[in-house]
Amino acid sequence: MQKIVIIGAGIASLTAAEALRQNGFDGTITILGEENTLPYQRPPLSKAYLTSDELPSPTPIRSPNFFRDNKVEFEQGGKVIALERSAKQVVIQGGRKIKYDTLILATGARPRPIDLPGESAKNVFYLRNLDHSAALRNALLAPECEKVAILGAGVIGLEVASAANLQGKQVSVFEANSRAMCRVASPLTSNFVRNRMASAGVMFYFNASVNQILTEGDRVSGIRLSDGTTKPADVVVIGIGAIPNAELAQDANLDCDGGIIVDSGMRSSDPDIFAIGDCAKAVNVSTNT
Repeated sequence: MQKIVIIGAGIASLTAAEALRQNGFDGTITILGEENTLPYQRPPLSKAYLTSDELPSPTPIRSPNFFRDNKVEFEQGGKVIALERSAKQVVIQGGRKIKYDTLILATGARPRPIDLPGESAKNVFYLRNLDHSAALRNALLAPECEKVAILGAGVIGLEVASAANLQGKQVSVFEANSRAMCRVASPLTSNFVRNRMASAGVMFYFNASVNQILTEGDRVSGIRLSDGTTKPADVVVIGIGAIPNAELAQDANLDCDGGIIVDSGMRSSDPDIFAIGDCAKAVNVSTNT
C-alpha cells in the first residue's frame, strides 16, 4: 500500500491523513477537494459568517502548512465523477484518472431537499457550503428583508434563526415534530433552547406541516401550512436534515443503505475502499455481554 487517495476535503479527510502520518505511513497521500478553496470549518457558516459586519474569511481546518508538513498532496476544484474499482482508479471531471492502492471516501453529506411548490424561488436557501452561506448572508442584509421563515428546528435551522434574530429580523421557525432538535437533544435541552430563543423574539410553530412556498413573480413571499394558514416571508431557509453523499459508492456497486455500509474498521464491501464521516454508515453488532 503505497498510494492512498482521499475523496473529500473536510475534517474527516484531514484527520485521516494526519492519523496515517502519525502512525507511520510513508507512502503518497492525495486529498481531492471539489471546492476551489482550502478545507474550511463549516460550523461558522451558520453562525459568525452570517452576522459579521464584514464578510469574514473562511476558517481553515488546518493551517496551509499542514499539507507541506505532512507531505499531503491536495488538489482543489476537481470533482470525482466515477470510481473504477477493477482498475483501482478514480475519474476526475474532464477525464483525468488517478490511481490508488487504498481509497478513502469522505464525501460528507448534503442538505435534504424539500419537494414543495415554489421551492426553486429566489431567496429560498439551503446551507451547506461557503457559497450557500455567502448568498444567504447577502439576502439577510438586504434592506427589503424583514421576515425570515425557517423550515426545520434542527441545529442548523436554530443557528440560522438566531443569526437572523440578531440582525433584527422577524424570525419564525416551523417544525413538523413536537419540539426542537428532537433527534439530537433531550426534551429538557429542547425546551431550554426554545425558551431562550422565544424570549429574544423568535416565533416557534410545532406540529406544523408546510405544503407550499408562496411566490410573487420569481421571489418567495411566504409559506402555506397544511391547515391553510399563510405566513409572509422575505427569505426562507430549509433545514430538514441531510443526505449522505453516497452516489459514487452506489454507482461503483458498493454496499449502501442510507450511507456507505462499513464495518467496525470503516472498511466498505470492497476491502481496498474505506468510508468515513457523514457519508459512512457503520453496522454495530450488539452483544449480550
